[in-house]
Amino acid sequence: MRKIIKIFKDRKGDIAISYLFIIIAGIIVGILVAWWVISIWASWRSKPVLNVRPSPVVLVPSTGPPYLVCTFENLGSVDMNEQVRLWVVINGNYYPAVNSPLTYNFTIRSGASWAAQLPLNGVSIPQGVGQVKIVIQYSGGTLEFTAVVSRG
Repeated sequence: MRKIIKIFKDRKGDIAISYLFIIIAGIIVGILVAWWVISIWASWRSKPVLNVRPSPVVLVPSTGPPYLVCTFENLGSVDMNEQVRLWVVINGNYYPAVNSPLTYNFTIRSGASWAAQLPLNGVSIPQGVGQVKIVIQYSGGTLEFTAVVSRG
């Protein structure tokens, strides 16, 4: 302990005030970083976290609308029971229009998964498009993923 105190002393033998300021500033920064990490973790734990697995597919039948086939899972600690908004992005264009998304009711318990087949009414996928981007907006944020297009 004497060696540590000796490091902080100046030539006259007094403890330099600048060292005390640096130590106090370091403690304050550490407290702020810890508070930030805890708040981020707490906010993540208090809402649903939507994930899609394993490989989503958009099936385009010869008649009728295409539909999205995938498995959604709720990684959050809160059950998800809400209406979500969905868009299909083809070559940078949103279908349906940005101000009128498709809406679906999602009910997924915390830690559970749901195998979904969602009809994409009003969406026409042109020939030659091999994959589309799906954007889902919900209370926990926005989920974006790419789905392979399969025609049949």
